[in-house]
Order: sequence, then structure tokens, then C-alpha cells
Amino acid sequence: MAPMPMQMLPAAACAIGLRGNIALAIGGVWLTNPLTWPPIIYLQYRLRAILLGRPPMEGLELSFAGAMRVLQNSFTPLLVGAAITGAAAAPLVWLIVDRLWR
Repeated sequence: MAPMPMQMLPAAACAIGLRGNIALAIGGVWLTNPLTWPPIIYLQYRLRAILLGRPPMEGLELSFAGAMRVLQNSFTPLLVGAAITGAAAAPLVWLIVDRLWR
């Protein structure tokens, strides 16, 4: 869930290092694509603001421009939201894939 370019390379490297399924690791990072990226960035930033009790940036909107503003001004705090959403999504996605695989 981390906002980074070329997500497939670290995902594949982690899958190789952890002896995981490379195809599933690469496919999993496609959750964040150009269509889903702005809402994910927005929601991660809002989650971080709520959890840390800090007010969000003024005029923040759910759009590509809003997501770019968050990345430019709040990259480190955004990673807090990304870590939380990633940690919450991982077990859920694992269960879904496990059930579908069987």
C-alpha cells in the first residue's frame, strides 16, 4: 500500500526472499493503479490524520491533484497511513486468496 513507483520490483524481490508466490506478489500490487491511486492516497492520509489527532491539510480533495499535494507535502506522515492500511489489508487479502486458491 506504499505509494512508490515500480512496486512490482520490491514485491517480486520480497516474494523471492520469503519463498512466496512471485505472480501473486506482483498481482497484489496492482491494487494501486492510476485509477485507484488517488483515493487510496487520500484515505491513507485521512486515516493518519484521524489516528494522530491532527487536522488534515486545508482544501484537500479526493482527486489526482489532491493526491499529488499530499505526496509533496506529507510523504512521511502518509507512510504511517500506508503501513496501517497495508497491515490491515494483508491478513484479509491472504484469507481471500487462500479461499480462492482452494
